Amino acid sequence: MKYLRDQIWSRIPIDDFRSRFFVETYIEKLSVYTPHFSQSRLMNLFSSCSELLVYIEEYSNNEKNAGYLFSALDEIDSCFSTDVIAQEILIS
Repeated sequence: MKYLRDQIWSRIPIDDFRSRFFVETYIEKLSVYTPHFSQSRLMNLFSSCSELLVYIEEYSNNEKNAGYLFSALDEIDSCFSTDVIAQEILIS
């Protein structure tokens, strides 16, 4: 993880550690160098479906891209399983 140097933090008028903790945690969660199991989920059900549509088009141009379809479907399944509102709308 990449930390901001203490010299930077000492110039920012912060009275307690909570702001620094938030910023450094935020940076770590969004960093591409953080292991995938510790990263924050940046996609929701709608963005996962949009991504799948892009992969379907790529698949129609080149069948070697079929693996992307499966990973996108897994992502949609994962997003749907945690989105109680989408479940209520689609299952009801």
